[in-house]
Amino acid sequence: MSGAFEELAAAAVAREAAGDARFVLPRRPDPFVLAAAVAVRTTRIRLVVEVDTAAVHPYVIARRLAALDKISEGRAEWLPHDDDPDRRAESVALVGALLESWKPGAVRNDKEAGIHVDLSRVEAVHHDGVHWSVHSPLDVPAGPQGVVPQAVSA
Repeated sequence: MSGAFEELAAAAVAREAAGDARFVLPRRPDPFVLAAAVAVRTTRIRLVVEVDTAAVHPYVIARRLAALDKISEGRAEWLPHDDDPDRRAESVALVGALLESWKPGAVRNDKEAGIHVDLSRVEAVHHDGVHWSVHSPLDVPAGPQGVVPQAVSA
């Protein structure tokens, strides 16, 4: 791994050891990749990814938050960033709806019946907003937290 990443990971480990509650990942190069790598080196500290909601579609944000929440075992948070508060609010609402599109019990993993997912428990999100449109469920179930919380501040 690069020296810059090693320094970042060491900082997260040190902040966790010092009892800090959160570690904010830089927006560049990719906060989700950095957070996933830091997640495997830490056990308690919450990992906050800053996301530019003007540049990243809410579907992509929801999918990546679901993955990070699983990798970090429920320690993910996100901080939406956008100069347009209406677009930010629309993105936040849509990310939440997508993360809730898989209802509890949707993943069955029933080998005998040959059923991995109970499709009656997966509901499409229908949203035609000012900035974004989505007409599908998320293609993966949410992580342990369900809707990944927003960080209060960074």
